[in-house]
Amino acid sequence: MLGLAGFGLITWGLVALDFWPTLFGATVVIMAQLWRIDRFGWLWERAEEQAAA
Repeated sequence: MLGLAGFGLITWGLVALDFWPTLFGATVVIMAQLWRIDRFGWLWERAEEQAAA
């Protein structure tokens, strides 16, 4: 959901040819993706722990 908001900011910034909303939107999208990767890594570790037990 957060990534979608970032994508909306990127789109708005590109349509308006405004640098700051585009940059902020790209930052939000990247941070949302990094958070998602972190959560998947956490889930992977928990799955490995449960499989070993």
